[in-house]
Amino acid sequence: MLTAIVPRKRMPESFDSASAKQGSQSPALTSKTPLPVMVLRVFAILGIPVALFCVYFAAIHALILMGEYSDYSANDPEVVKPSKWLEMAAPMAGWIPDYYEAQGQYYLNQASTLKGQAVVQALSTSAEYWEQAYELRPGWPYYPLSALVAVSYYNAPLEQVHKYVDQLVALSYNERGVHQNLFKAGFRVWPRLTAEQRKWFIKQAAMPYGQTTRRAFQAAREYGYRDMLCANLPLNRAAPYCMKKRKK
Repeated sequence: MLTAIVPRKRMPESFDSASAKQGSQSPALTSKTPLPVMVLRVFAILGIPVALFCVYFAAIHALILMGEYSDYSANDPEVVKPSKWLEMAAPMAGWIPDYYEAQGQYYLNQASTLKGQAVVQALSTSAEYWEQAYELRPGWPYYPLSALVAVSYYNAPLEQVHKYVDQLVALSYNERGVHQNLFKAGFRVWPRLTAEQRKWFIKQAAMPYGQTTRRAFQAAREYGYRDMLCANLPLNRAAPYCMKKRKK
């Protein structure tokens, strides 16, 4: 049996010619993309990961803020309660000092609502978080100060207390806005400080700027060290707080 061989149909010559002409005149082949358009395309491509990072960063900080200012009181005053928001942020925020700062503040606040051994647990946990924040941002004196505040409320290991004070000394601490906390924490642990550390605190109390000396005396009176401060400060700094006014 013979099988008929059907020849392949050729497209009309006019169609082939038109296609060839159209292809030869394609803008993609005959013209170049303008430079401004190329730059915009590059920025658009690079902008995608930047935008995603911004969303990621904003989400983490939202969790951190919600955690820091969430309810820190525990149902059982003898049980330390973690923040669910900060726990959610933990896997993503290990490189952000603000996360450890929020945790430190959260447990410091919660300690005031607890009792018994739970107070010590919350305060020591707070100090640990302030330490981790300091490791990531070692030039910021607020972190060792906050750690000192936490450990000043219980009988923390002596080397831990000394470490936080030494960190403050090394930073040449002069933050005006938190001197009140500095002096209160310092006088709470005063008997446990070294002689050099006490000299440093007295030197800080004599600083002339702001309300430093007034704040130092407020804390000294609260913890029973007013006379000590009067005896050790320069007369021009101590006189307004130590000399009794003469009656007319």
